[in-house]
Amino acid sequence: LLLNPKFKTLMKLLIYSPKKSSRLGYVLDTVFKQFLQLEFQLTTDVSFYQNNTAVKINYSTSGICEEELLIPSSRFLFDIGIRPLLTAVLQANSLKALFPVDIPNADFPFDFFSMVFYCLSRYEEYLDFKPDSHGRFPAHQSLASKHHFLNQPLVDLWIRQLAQKLENKYPELQIARPTYRFLPTYDVDLAWAYLHKGSFRSFFSFLKSISLGNFFQIREQVSVSLAKKPDPFYTYDYLDELHKTFNLKPIYFFLLANYGPFDKNVSHRSAALIRLVKSLHDKYTLGIHPSYASNTRPELIQLEKSRLESLTGKKVNHSRQHFLILRFPETYRKLLKYNIENDYSMGYASDIGFRAATSRSFYWYDLEKEESTKLLLHPFQVMDVSLKNYLKLTPEAAIDQLKPMIQMIRQTGGTFTTLWHNSSFSHIENWQNWKAVYEMIIKKALP
Repeated sequence: LLLNPKFKTLMKLLIYSPKKSSRLGYVLDTVFKQFLQLEFQLTTDVSFYQNNTAVKINYSTSGICEEELLIPSSRFLFDIGIRPLLTAVLQANSLKALFPVDIPNADFPFDFFSMVFYCLSRYEEYLDFKPDSHGRFPAHQSLASKHHFLNQPLVDLWIRQLAQKLENKYPELQIARPTYRFLPTYDVDLAWAYLHKGSFRSFFSFLKSISLGNFFQIREQVSVSLAKKPDPFYTYDYLDELHKTFNLKPIYFFLLANYGPFDKNVSHRSAALIRLVKSLHDKYTLGIHPSYASNTRPELIQLEKSRLESLTGKKVNHSRQHFLILRFPETYRKLLKYNIENDYSMGYASDIGFRAATSRSFYWYDLEKEESTKLLLHPFQVMDVSLKNYLKLTPEAAIDQLKPMIQMIRQTGGTFTTLWHNSSFSHIENWQNWKAVYEMIIKKALP
């Protein structure tokens, strides 16, 4: 029900569809209840729809009433199962769109709800693809990358147009606009570069530096060990000052795994790491960074989660995958099994942009089970490693690429989310110029 402030009456949003389905129900809940904060009623009764005085949306293959918003249906939302699709892409109102449908007098030249579902469900990631070296779905294989809309929050942009069309057709209807947010997040894969790793690891790290002839690193490691220099990865005090200056509320994700080829943080038993976790927990939200090994041994998620819970004394329900390894539907089912309620892995390692075509948080839909879940996904748009190592951008070029993305998120009332590492504020591996990049991003991204 919508309260009209002008006439002080209650208005109904009524949606007609010839059929109901789990997919359609999920999309309507996401678009109207979650994104637009509008209550609606879905009906399959044509007579009831025709005789109602509500704000009307017709989702079918032909018009019913003179006064309605007509969104054409391609019937995709009434399919069951997963199959390869020849998904056509068209240009409409200066934006790309999927599932074109040509119906007289339609308010959209495409199936709006099917496009939203396709993007949010990550339908294409259930199909066959050529994985990268870590088994991940590469950005360049996505429909968004192939058709050049990966850098746009396409779902959000079209939902904004839907809201405008509703308000134009029903001038008495007023839809609240969401508020833009900026969310910085950090992955702590290596809490220290040299310290607190134990004598065995430190000794072999020293030998490796000698064998490689890395004399700068040898000198630095010795200086840090003798307390003559701070550890270059200990950047938490610097970040604290940034957060205080700009009133930021970040989230830190800690890797608390057993040591392995891709899981190399200091031991979870380290007194220094315990102090660090507790000090950050006093000020910020903390989440778990499930280990690389947990992808083949899912029981490790519970073990690592319990380690963080024992340090903070609180339930942990925030998570981001180490190496951003997402496999549908296995990864998210594992997180649900171990009572993770919020995941922040929805983004690419190899590129920046909008993996699910939105910057807004949304609930995961299990496509194999054809059901919505309680796992809330929080997309991120940019990672430090993507800019520097994958895309090989200069600091200046990185800023130039992010400016229009931030502006689009601001205009659509989304959340601009960054993924940085504590190690990326150091001078190691040519990161020395990127601290200034991050500070510039913060200034551009502030509400």
